[in-house]
Amino acid sequence: MLRLAESIANGINRHDLIGGNADVASQSEQLFSRSQFNNYAVALEYHFAHAGAFRIGGQPNVWVIGSVNAMARIPFADQASLSTETGAMLEALPDIGIFKLLAQADAAFPKFAAFTASLWNEAELSPRRRELVILLVARLTDCEYEWFQHEEVARICGISEPEIDALKQLDLDGFESGEQAMLEFARLTTERGSPSDQQLSAVREALSDREIIELQLVVAIYAGLAAIMIGLDLELDSASGASQLGSDSRGPRLGQ
Repeated sequence: MLRLAESIANGINRHDLIGGNADVASQSEQLFSRSQFNNYAVALEYHFAHAGAFRIGGQPNVWVIGSVNAMARIPFADQASLSTETGAMLEALPDIGIFKLLAQADAAFPKFAAFTASLWNEAELSPRRRELVILLVARLTDCEYEWFQHEEVARICGISEPEIDALKQLDLDGFESGEQAMLEFARLTTERGSPSDQQLSAVREALSDREIIELQLVVAIYAGLAAIMIGLDLELDSASGASQLGSDSRGPRLGQ
């Protein structure tokens, strides 16, 4: 948040600008004058507005940061201008930056979200294996946002801390043979490689043909999302959306 403001503010620390949702009276230390920023007022006003800042009592030069929101190089969708279908889909999903950014596509967004959700909620590929693949994609693409959002989902799906650490190190040797074959196949798919006959045979011993195609679709979606997150410089949310997910007997569900 406030990346431009951070770079131009004269001696004002990032943490001095960030507050919670407490009563304004209890946050008096978070009040500051925009005159401190000299000629950068217009740029700061833009970033404050997108960060959820507001003026106190209509005073033009005094601002307070009321909440911490992720930002990107293009603004999130204006929910008031979205179609009813897109608005309903946003309501069904965790309140995180990537969905608010993707909602800019409006008509395409509910269909894309439903397609992605089908690989969570209706797939033969298990939630554990899906999240192993997503974490691997996030690591291979160096996508901090994707890793941040899925690390907690992975824990919910029964992936252990040593396994998460191993994926961080791209060390696949400790996984059982079927999952190791799956992860090597996912790595090849992410890197646009072609598996050898031996590699394809190994993954077909671990997964059904349906699961293999589901795996490749998961890679395609999350590698594509990583490209958006990185290319548009999507900042981390203040918290993972994992706690907002529904669940069923298989594990976390995406959407309702």
